[in-house]
Amino acid sequence: MSFDELKREVEALGPRERHELSVFLVRLENTENPDYWREIRRRIDDRDPEHWVSLEELTKS
Repeated sequence: MSFDELKREVEALGPRERHELSVFLVRLENTENPDYWREIRRRIDDRDPEHWVSLEELTKS
């Protein structure tokens, strides 16, 4: 399948399927990115509640 064919197939997807594809592609990109994982680990290890995001703040964004 060519890249143009792939793009046409993606355009034909519904919003939920495009979202799932987008999540998949971001995860695929980040899997091999050491800087991404370093930042994730830093945030997980952060014990300062001032840096935490509440569920309410998260749902607003």
